[in-house]
Amino acid sequence: MRVDGIERIAVVGAGIMGHAIAQEYARAGFQVCLNDVSEERLQLALDNVKNNLERLVNLGLAEMEQVEPTLNRLQVTTRLGEAVSEADVVVEVIPEHLVPKQQLFLQLD
Repeated sequence: MRVDGIERIAVVGAGIMGHAIAQEYARAGFQVCLNDVSEERLQLALDNVKNNLERLVNLGLAEMEQVEPTLNRLQVTTRLGEAVSEADVVVEVIPEHLVPKQQLFLQLD
């Protein structure tokens, strides 16, 4: 399913929910930029996405031919501005703490 005018998605927060949200947008054909505060968290997120896609293939819920294109639509960065600068939609999935969320939305604004 595609929405007119939406091509690029930024997902801010690469944790349990963030990497899965980014994965599903990429599977749906969107260009996705996943952002988090450290390279380590982003690498873990990419590893999780790869494992999830392999699991989906093994369960018959995805085709092997979908894996590489999905991964190619997913970029990662620790720079918030880079992640959101060309995004049509920004999805925020950072930890549920008020002050960091407020700070993030001030930056996004």
